[in-house]
Amino acid sequence: KQVLETQLGSWMLYIPGMSNTTEVKEIKKLKAMLDTLNDAELDRPEDIDGLAKQRISLQSNQSLDDVNKMIFFFNQSKIMHEWLSLKKSLKERLPTSEAEMQLMQENDMRIRSIANKIGKGKGKKSGRGRGLPF
Repeated sequence: KQVLETQLGSWMLYIPGMSNTTEVKEIKKLKAMLDTLNDAELDRPEDIDGLAKQRISLQSNQSLDDVNKMIFFFNQSKIMHEWLSLKKSLKERLPTSEAEMQLMQENDMRIRSIANKIGKGKGKKSGRGRGLPF
């Protein structure tokens, strides 16, 4: 949340035309949704249920689809964080580009077990019925 506020307060937004870019609009949408989350939801976003999603959607003036995308993005980020932390702790080579990261993910079966572990938050299956978020 603080990172988003820093980005929104950046000097670059004062350059004519910069505040209307797609990236800035997405950051503002994300910040509006995050501002409506209570402390418990911020601590454990994987526990946000359907009623909470509707409340977040209404209070932030964003679609339910946008709320679901925010939660999906959080889960994806959590998977990447755990996978990269594991690689670093084992002193394995880390990817240096997005393409290299994608190739490493495709060839590393540990990422599936990490995704399964994270996806089991409430015992729900997602993503093609395999319990994966993707």
